[in-house]
Amino acid sequence: MRQSAKSKQAAEPRNIWENWLTERTIKKRYERAVMREEIVNFLLRLLLLILILVITFFIIFGAYTQDDMAMAPAVNSGDLVIYQRGLKGYQLGDVVVYEAGGKAYCGRVVARPDDTVEITEAGELKVNGYVQIEDRITNGTPPGTTVAYPLVLDTDEYFLLADARGNARDCRDFGPVKLSQMKGRAAFLIRMNDF
Repeated sequence: MRQSAKSKQAAEPRNIWENWLTERTIKKRYERAVMREEIVNFLLRLLLLILILVITFFIIFGAYTQDDMAMAPAVNSGDLVIYQRGLKGYQLGDVVVYEAGGKAYCGRVVARPDDTVEITEAGELKVNGYVQIEDRITNGTPPGTTVAYPLVLDTDEYFLLADARGNARDCRDFGPVKLSQMKGRAAFLIRMNDF
């Protein structure tokens, strides 16, 4: 059967309308797919950034805020010390963050494993029998009350002292620090207060 001209004309607008709806639907679906892809890419990048930050600040580096003037003038109260974790050894003069008595401290390495440490009544620091000349220490080194001198360090022990030694807590109070107690060596210092 042949279709009349009138019914043919009526079918054309309907096909145009259906085509327009189909194109519009396809366009919306494409836009939604693109939007989903952009959201997924953003979330993946955000997850990667968070992972990098976690690895950086919980595995490679750590942060410590100095709460007193024990390390002044090198590290003042309120300063943020960014330290590098996972080191196998430390050198004389390194500023390190360590844990003793359940609390974190910042100190300077003055003696390494197998060294003999002595602090005299005159406030002199001796390592392996030699008096240490320390330019940054102006008031001497009081011996403290806990440690008996001369002290011979084990193969995994370090002796750490604060720079402002008058009222500071350090190895003179709680003895040598084991390598396992060392959190890391100071890598960066962010001054929080101007003095």
